[in-house]
Amino acid sequence: TILTGAPFKLYDDGYYENIRDLAKYNDKTILVVGGGPTTNLVDWESHPHDYLWTCNHFFLSPKFKDIESSLIYVNNEINPHDERFQSYVQRHHPLVGLDTSISRQEVQLQTLKNLGCNTFVFSQRIFLTSGTLPKLIAFGTLLQAKEVCFVGMDGWSRAQLDSFDSGD
Repeated sequence: TILTGAPFKLYDDGYYENIRDLAKYNDKTILVVGGGPTTNLVDWESHPHDYLWTCNHFFLSPKFKDIESSLIYVNNEINPHDERFQSYVQRHHPLVGLDTSISRQEVQLQTLKNLGCNTFVFSQRIFLTSGTLPKLIAFGTLLQAKEVCFVGMDGWSRAQLDSFDSGD
């Protein structure tokens, strides 16, 4: 029932549910904050931006206790019954992006609805090992953001790439 009557924007590599709240990102600067190591190594909080987006386990970081994210992407690792997640969502009311290429149990979707989450669905043909940040960066460009900056992208070090060692 989440798709009933929803307007969609279609493009060559996917689609997204074109809800009204997504229009606010047009011509704005978005800072996408991931969970990679640089999130704790650089001063991203002072980087100029109009909106902050984040993903997945962000609510476990003490940095996010009082930082408002206007959009969050949650994959199927995130349990919407987690009290810390629920507390953050109820306090800050972010848009919640749900990738339709990931399966979720009906009870999880119902929990998001019961929390009053403003959700939208999307799907992109991006299959990378660098986490969800590339999806959010691409999504920001689809919404015609003026600039999409990012920090904390998972990935491999130069030494790992050179040696073909995909370690931790």
